[in-house]
Amino acid sequence: MKNSALVILFIVLSLSLEGQGYFQIQKRDKPTRVKKLNGDRLYTITTRDTVYESTIIGCNDSALIIITKGKKYGVQMSIKRYPNPNANDTTFYRLYKKDTCYIPYNTVLSLKKDLIKNRHNLEIFGYIAVGGVLSLILVPVLAITESQADAAKSATISGVMLGISLPVIFIATRKTKYNMRDTWRFKGVK
Repeated sequence: MKNSALVILFIVLSLSLEGQGYFQIQKRDKPTRVKKLNGDRLYTITTRDTVYESTIIGCNDSALIIITKGKKYGVQMSIKRYPNPNANDTTFYRLYKKDTCYIPYNTVLSLKKDLIKNRHNLEIFGYIAVGGVLSLILVPVLAITESQADAAKSATISGVMLGISLPVIFIATRKTKYNMRDTWRFKGVK
């Protein structure tokens, strides 16, 4: 009896944890084709009147729940410095508020997500591309000051650098778009 109660409790908890991590969209003409979209990704949500770029923190039967960030107000603070209490430092900084926003399903036109979750991994390829462009710019200078062979080697190296980095950057910066008006719909919504 104890084991069956533990098994049932484990199944119920695992199902509730499974349902909180993602939401699903379904293709309109092929209902068996379902995509799971994670809630921790950054999405570009296009509605009838505005565009949101945010993570989706939840959904219910009629709306998506997202986090919006907006400027609340500016604050000017005066800070006293010690050991000299007569000297003041005045700083101005902005406070931002985070608020949740409900977007009804029938107003969502499209969802876009990045192909790669973390674009910071592309920084090294960006640096390689900048190095390739700079070395390509310096090829005529090398041809004038040094020999033609050095200029040819520099052009080859810059071509290899650009050939390695630019396709990776091009592929990784693509976005997957889901047309929610014609092709896709949120699962469970008629």
